[in-house]
Amino acid sequence: TKKYKKKKTTEKQEEASTSKSKQKHHNYKQIEPPVHEEEENRPTPPPPAHVTQEKPKKKKVKEKKVVSAIATKVDTDTPAPLLFDIMSDDIHSTNQSEQQQNEQDGYKLAAQSDNLTIEYSINPSPSIAQIDVTFLLKNRTPFIIDNVSIHVIDSMSSKLLNTTSANIISFPSTSLFPYSQNYIHIYFSIHAISFSQKLKTALTYSINKSNTLETDNIEFKLNLPCSQYLRRKTIDSMAFANLMTSGTLTCQSNVRIPSSTGDFTTVINTLCQSCRLTVVDKINSAASLYAESILGHPIALLIKSTNSQNDLSIDGKSTETHFLSNLMEELKTSLLK
Repeated sequence: TKKYKKKKTTEKQEEASTSKSKQKHHNYKQIEPPVHEEEENRPTPPPPAHVTQEKPKKKKVKEKKVVSAIATKVDTDTPAPLLFDIMSDDIHSTNQSEQQQNEQDGYKLAAQSDNLTIEYSINPSPSIAQIDVTFLLKNRTPFIIDNVSIHVIDSMSSKLLNTTSANIISFPSTSLFPYSQNYIHIYFSIHAISFSQKLKTALTYSINKSNTLETDNIEFKLNLPCSQYLRRKTIDSMAFANLMTSGTLTCQSNVRIPSSTGDFTTVINTLCQSCRLTVVDKINSAASLYAESILGHPIALLIKSTNSQNDLSIDGKSTETHFLSNLMEELKTSLLK
């Protein structure tokens, strides 16, 4: 019995020691949280090196997205200026074709044959006493026309330039392919402009028809009217008024045009286009126009619509009597057509 009690006492002691160790272990676990709390309260250490490298990569990816977005925006916007350029080119080509058409509308018929149509335009030099006569040649055949030359009998007032002693100008490099057109130029030095002139002219050319070379000659008169000796000159209204009252314009002329066709604005535009006049001032049914002759004579015109019948009154002043009077008659004739 003593042994049993002793054994039992020993087991109780062991259990007590075990429970004490468990309690100690339990107490150890209870002490752990403060350690974790201290760790949590510690400052967070910097991330590892490889983590630091990953963040810039993500940033770079974002930047790439932004760049690609910008690039996409630029690419999206790019067609607009391209379209504008195309439209500008179309507008430019359209304006250019209209300009060429207007230039051709300014040509007058000089002569015509079965093979060739000859039209011409007169353009004064802006600085010297010369005129450029431009011929527009139109081939009316399915054959080639070449070896073009012009012979002009000039005058003391209008001397042909760049010519031989026989007043012949050749154009060896000018050819007209079937149903095509081309331009040639001749130049005159102007010494007097009092009267219009008609110069006898002949144009010679060769045409190859079915391997047979033929030569043709077209004769006509080149008309140099007084109105084509004018060149555009801009002047303001104050200078125009001073010129009209200065006494410099000693020559006067006037014409009356009954029942002019077209309204007043159309008449003014027609005169400005055909005679290179510039509008100085325009008020209601009155307008003042100005130009300068190729020899430097000032030309001042005052145009009025006199009544409801569209009658026109044109008063002109200049420093050259004959030129002014002949110019006024030309204006009257052109408006009565």
